[in-house]
Amino acid sequence: MIYYSHAQKDEQGAVHFTRKLETHTHEVRKNALKSIRKGIFPETPYPVQENFISELCLFHDLGKYTSYFQAYIAGKKTDPELKAHARVGALALWRKLSETEDKFLAYTAYFIIFCHHRNLFSPSKIRFDRLLDEDFEDNLHKVFTSQKATLVPVIKTIAAELAIPFDETWLQIPYSREFRVEVKKWVKEHASVKTYFWINYFFSLLIESDKLDASDTAIYGLKPLKTTIVTEYIAQISTENTEQNRLRQEVRAEVTAHLTDPQILEKKIFLLAAPTGIGKTLTALDFAIGLRSLTEKKSGYRPQIITALPFINIIEQTLDVYKKTLADPDSAHILAHYQYADIFGEAEGIESDRDYNRKLMELDTWQADIVITSFVQFFQTLISNKNKLLKKFHHLAGAIVILDEVQSIALAQVPLVGAMLYYLAKFLGTRLVVMTATQPLLFELADEVILKPLGESATESTFSLVRHPESLFHSFHRTQLIPVLNEKLSDENAFLQLFESLWQPDQSCLIVCNTVGRSLKVYFALRAYLSGKKYRNPLFYLSTNVVPAHRATSIEEIKRTMNGNAPILVSTQVVEAGVDLDFDLAFRDLGPIDSIIQVAGRVNRNDSPERAGSQVFIIDFGDCEKVYDSITRSQAIAALGSGPIQEPEYFQLVARYFRANADRRAYSESIKRFEAISLLNYDDPEDKYSVSQYRVIPESNKSISVFVEADENAMAARDAFLKMMQSTGRERGEWKKKFDLNFKKDFHQHIIALPSWLAANLPLICDDFPDLLVRYVSLDQLENFYDRETGFIRNTSDQPIAQTVIL
Repeated sequence: MIYYSHAQKDEQGAVHFTRKLETHTHEVRKNALKSIRKGIFPETPYPVQENFISELCLFHDLGKYTSYFQAYIAGKKTDPELKAHARVGALALWRKLSETEDKFLAYTAYFIIFCHHRNLFSPSKIRFDRLLDEDFEDNLHKVFTSQKATLVPVIKTIAAELAIPFDETWLQIPYSREFRVEVKKWVKEHASVKTYFWINYFFSLLIESDKLDASDTAIYGLKPLKTTIVTEYIAQISTENTEQNRLRQEVRAEVTAHLTDPQILEKKIFLLAAPTGIGKTLTALDFAIGLRSLTEKKSGYRPQIITALPFINIIEQTLDVYKKTLADPDSAHILAHYQYADIFGEAEGIESDRDYNRKLMELDTWQADIVITSFVQFFQTLISNKNKLLKKFHHLAGAIVILDEVQSIALAQVPLVGAMLYYLAKFLGTRLVVMTATQPLLFELADEVILKPLGESATESTFSLVRHPESLFHSFHRTQLIPVLNEKLSDENAFLQLFESLWQPDQSCLIVCNTVGRSLKVYFALRAYLSGKKYRNPLFYLSTNVVPAHRATSIEEIKRTMNGNAPILVSTQVVEAGVDLDFDLAFRDLGPIDSIIQVAGRVNRNDSPERAGSQVFIIDFGDCEKVYDSITRSQAIAALGSGPIQEPEYFQLVARYFRANADRRAYSESIKRFEAISLLNYDDPEDKYSVSQYRVIPESNKSISVFVEADENAMAARDAFLKMMQSTGRERGEWKKKFDLNFKKDFHQHIIALPSWLAANLPLICDDFPDLLVRYVSLDQLENFYDRETGFIRNTSDQPIAQTVIL
């Protein structure tokens, strides 16, 4: 008899077997052994790790040898419990490894194989595998006995196809109570952050290898990268002999000089702290490519380069820089993986379902030399129990990871993130290049809050690529911070009085508010003011109230008006990082010091000597606590003092701010989340800090997603989305492919998040799916609800109002 692992039905319903079980098993094993990295988990010998993943792959589909699964795959009606296959291989490998007295490997193997088609769950819970509890024990034994009866007669075939001796005694099911006691004992003895990384790493290797083979997707072979490629690109674009360019060259030279250090590969966490405009993007890429080459020479493998950034705009800017630098298509494959990535737009040859599925799999498993992704993707892969996300977890092992704008990480999460990055480097051999224009004390806070009580230190593992980063700040005199905090501004009219006294009509100006409601009030007040004064300054607006497609267009329009037109931009925090705009002065509502300095980075960005000391006024509308918290407000005021603060002092200003926050130890979220990781608490529904609940950006039940049909492209995207949602079976798959290929980016570019009180009365985007809580503004109702300049039309009080929606 030929045993199969996969099959599919054609349009007529006929079954076609696509993969022999023997072939699939060995290909999964081959994929995993090709992907495993030497040098990780240094306390465990590599041959042990290699043998462990090999056995996981050989046993993971053992249950598919049952006659029940073979009948199911042939299209015959089969009892769902009898055709289930994961438990069979999990128990068999558990028995086999238990005989060697290695309980750690035995139980992690059971856990990994049992979960390989689902999310990881908490082994500390009594219902360890969702069925091994007393209510199900009799049925479970009955099911397993039936499955075993079909396996015993073909043990010789199994042994021959798996190419291992197979013992019938491995096909035994334990008593539930005894098994639960053993599991609890194992968790108590072995639960730790190291075990978390061990489970997630080998789980990732198994499930990615399994899915790659099932989709007939090849593992991407990483290409060599020319170590001079960044230097050559900079030589093409850098023609101005300015002081700023000189500093960029000096910083890049200092950073890349470390590549000649014979001990450089012993270091794992590199810090690159430098002011905005110093060229960190290309400097970090240059260093990473050099480090990659050195690693290949010493360790025999080419590390993947993974760059993670917090915001869509800087992701897309960085992607553009990378593509221009590595313009030769033969030099490297760059993959963009984030919400709005147009992953199919440039793809050729997608002519079949198989081509489409391969492309999706390549994306989900990061098959590329260089990956550019979001903080959400990166950190929710690092801290996750989700099968879909963990497929790529093992790509972090041995990789070179560039983290930019790390100061944007929420303060409550900073110790957790710092600790997990430290352990990522320690256990998986990942090299980290952590970049920031400020100094958020990422690893210092990790030490103080989490690591020191465990006898470990992240700061001792860090290496500064710029020996004296503070001196770089001393080199710049572009801006100064001027606190105007004597009293809160009562309203937008009070702001206008201040604005009029400090601004000149020939100056471009940036105004950053903490809330959308406040920013809209200021915008409309300024519009009336400019009109009344007959000033011709172009006035722009940016916030999350505007759909992303229009935000991108507005930024380009602002850039075009910069030369001689003195534009004014009213915005929220969306403009703080990565937006390449250059204003003469700015006003920033009171907030975190690192955010204030990011706004300063949009002023005199190009270091014009004529504009040295450009002013950034810190004002207070009283909104700080609405968006941040009382600690942020009090510590920001304390750090700022009475000012003014010159740019050379920014470095110490940020340090004062974060150290003051550290003294308050307001990091219970980080502590509890780390405890959950260390206890392998993957998905306890009663614990909001379990691994499954982690989000880089916490979900809010106070906001609603709204699709704004702002143009014909958006209308076409919504139509495609509805056809995908409303179709079934094979037709659903066809529409999903069409949506992903042609409409997905436009669809996401027209979604905004609004307060629930503001959007609750809008119709659903799809009445057939009431649980899909996305509201909808149609093109024919657009003028009633959406303004091209300011976004969704709302009462600017930021308070609930009675709304009558006419549809």
